Amino acid sequence: MHDKDENGVAYYIDMALLRRAREKALRKEEIEALDRQIERAELDLNIVKTTSMSLKMIQDVLAEMRRIAVEAALNPTADRKALNRKLNELKLEINRIIEGATVDGVNMLDGSMGSIDNAIKAIGDALSDLPDD
Repeated sequence: MHDKDENGVAYYIDMALLRRAREKALRKEEIEALDRQIERAELDLNIVKTTSMSLKMIQDVLAEMRRIAVEAALNPTADRKALNRKLNELKLEINRIIEGATVDGVNMLDGSMGSIDNAIKAIGDALSDLPDD
């Protein structure tokens, strides 16, 4: 009879241990899912920061181009060749900014993604293909 009681106690202890192990596994899955969500949120933030910063830089260059155009329009004696050279340099600067606006190898401003939604999806798909730690 004593052995039966010990077996019963052992059974309940084993069941309790199994429940704890199951809960721990579920928590681990939940933590891993949250980690993936955090990675995606960080990626989204990087996309927004990169795109925003690049657009601000382009806005500054466009403002300089406008200033040069206004100067040329208001000053008939302005050196138009020099102003055109400066405008061409600024166009190159805009192209350089666009080429550098990448997140994880995906360019945000060159139009290749079609839309920011497509860019986010492409980067998210690339992340989901990475092996879990």
